[in-house]
Amino acid sequence: LVSVLMIWLTLASVFWAGKSLGDIRLAVLATLITGTFYGLVDQARIASYDTHLVGWVTFAVAAGLWGMRPIKPVNWTSRIVIGWLFAGIGLGAALMTKGPIALLFFFIPLIAAMLVSPHRRFSNLIGMLFAVTLSLSITAPWYLYVIENVPSAYNELFGEWEAKGQSRYEPWYYLLRMPILTLPWVLWVISGLFQPFIRAHGARRKQLMMAWLWFVLLFIVFSVSGKQAERY
Repeated sequence: LVSVLMIWLTLASVFWAGKSLGDIRLAVLATLITGTFYGLVDQARIASYDTHLVGWVTFAVAAGLWGMRPIKPVNWTSRIVIGWLFAGIGLGAALMTKGPIALLFFFIPLIAAMLVSPHRRFSNLIGMLFAVTLSLSITAPWYLYVIENVPSAYNELFGEWEAKGQSRYEPWYYLLRMPILTLPWVLWVISGLFQPFIRAHGARRKQLMMAWLWFVLLFIVFSVSGKQAERY
């Protein structure tokens, strides 16, 4: 039941991110597609902390994108502060879920959006650093306590990304054999990889590139790792 709630948080965050990167149509389509592909539906039925990680990280990224307002030339101070505040809270929850690996999933889409967007790069960078600082202030007391009282905690904490004992070693092309996880949207996922370069120009291409980099860079990160699991 908690996993289902975290998937609902994920979908709400996808809607929020879609609205921040586009319009209501993009937000609705992104939410419907995300909520109906096989991999997510299957994962929602499993009591896995990776489901919690997805929910909190997606919330944190969506809040950051909302605070950035990357496709609009004008933004408001109140929106910036509130957006990055919620991003920090979401990232803090993600760090409590699975440790420092959450930072990677937080940084990649937001830095990609900053690089593509021509607006407010410096202030967005400051906002992201504020969110990270807030998240660390939320989690530091707990981790300091655990490291001090549990001898093996430090090695376990910073070795979590290796997925010891949980995943198997697979070749780098392992994820390419997993199109079934995106059913029934396999063709749309593949064609979407070419859309920014074939059917978009100018500002529209920049908008698409933010999502494209979010997907592709994470896909590369997971492919480089020797340990693989379908839930990743």
